Amino acid sequence: MIEFLSHNLGIEEETLATQVDWYAYSKARKETTFPIQRFMSKWISGDTATGKVMKRRKQRLSSKCPKCDEEEEHLLHILTCNSTESKNFRTSLISELTVWLDKENTAPDLRQFLITGLTSWLNDPFSDEIDYYITDISLFTAASAQLELGWYALLCGYIATPLVTLQQHHYSNIESKKHGKRWAIRFIQKCWNIIFQLWEH
Repeated sequence: MIEFLSHNLGIEEETLATQVDWYAYSKARKETTFPIQRFMSKWISGDTATGKVMKRRKQRLSSKCPKCDEEEEHLLHILTCNSTESKNFRTSLISELTVWLDKENTAPDLRQFLITGLTSWLNDPFSDEIDYYITDISLFTAASAQLELGWYALLCGYIATPLVTLQQHHYSNIESKKHGKRWAIRFIQKCWNIIFQLWEH
């Protein structure tokens, strides 16, 4: 699986093996609904119904995006389509995620990193990484680990272990009974839901 993902995501095998919180990923997959399990399996394997795939299957005459008329609708385009309708829908999904992160007492700096990074990537996945103005060394280390994996990988559920550790430290500091692993499991499911809703949209 590591070899397959390395090829598909363009990430070094060692980085995937050592940086991803595989426990949180496997628990999230086990606990999510079967339709989402099936959908994400197809998504990661590149078999999801997109314009490109449907044309190859001879179920569409064109591979164009139905929202913006981009010549080829592929997985990345579904997440980052520049149509006004798609942009507005993404904004609403990120707003929902922000509300959830606040409800789960996410570490403020971590919340800012996640929302700022995801928003920036969804708006333009090919732009240079933005400056997050991170001064805390623990967050810098955790953020660096996630940036090495990438924002697309995060949306697919591959969250860096240091991010989870950072959230656990935050819960401990505020004397919360919540657990960083449980936060990560639910966050992964939220990311999968974003992908699913953008595809369905």
